Formats: sequence, C-alpha cells, structure tokens
Amino acid sequence: MADKKTLEFPFSTLSSDVTEDEKKLSLKEKVNLIDNEIRQLYEFCTKAGYTQPQIEQCAQPLLSLQSRETHIKWLRRLFSFAILVAFIAFLFAYDPAYRQICIYGKFIAMKVRYTIT
Repeated sequence: MADKKTLEFPFSTLSSDVTEDEKKLSLKEKVNLIDNEIRQLYEFCTKAGYTQPQIEQCAQPLLSLQSRETHIKWLRRLFSFAILVAFIAFLFAYDPAYRQICIYGKFIAMKVRYTIT
C-alpha cells in the first residue's frame, strides 16, 4: 500500500463563493476557466484509474441538463415551424386571403415575364 502512487486533487480550493477577480472576468474568460477546470478534473479522473463509462456516469447530471436544453431548443424550433405552417394553411383555406394571394401571384408572374422578355 505504501508504494501506491498518491494523486493530488488539481484544484487548490473548492468554494461556492465567487472572488472579485472572477466577477470581473469577461464571459469568454469565464467559459475558458470552466473549460480548464473540467479538463483538469477529467485528467485527474483518468489518472485515478476511472474508465470513460465511469466518468460519464458520474457526469450524468451535467450531461442530462445539456441534453435537455438541446431537446427544448429543437422543440421550440419545431413549434415555431408548426405555427408557420398552420398560418400558411389558414391563409390558403380562408377564401378572401386565398384570392388575394392568387391575384398577387399572377401580378408578380406577369411582371417577371414582362421584365424577362
């Protein structure tokens, strides 16, 4: 047991308090700081002998939040697209609007044909 290599935790302090220097950082610097800490933690876990599936299992709460946010973004896009399709379908189903669309369509077609020839 004595000859087993000891690993030191890569972070000097762990605190939920934010220092004044950290408050003054730009958003890019804050993201880089978090990225560096995550990379250090990953390296520490691999040196400690954790396998990739074990690390992913421990990081599952963070990964599930990211996955959830991605799903919410796609659902918002899908909902917006569905609203747009429903609005266009309503315009074609509503007779006065359909007639106006046809009139403007024919007018544009004549104008395009006139400018081409």
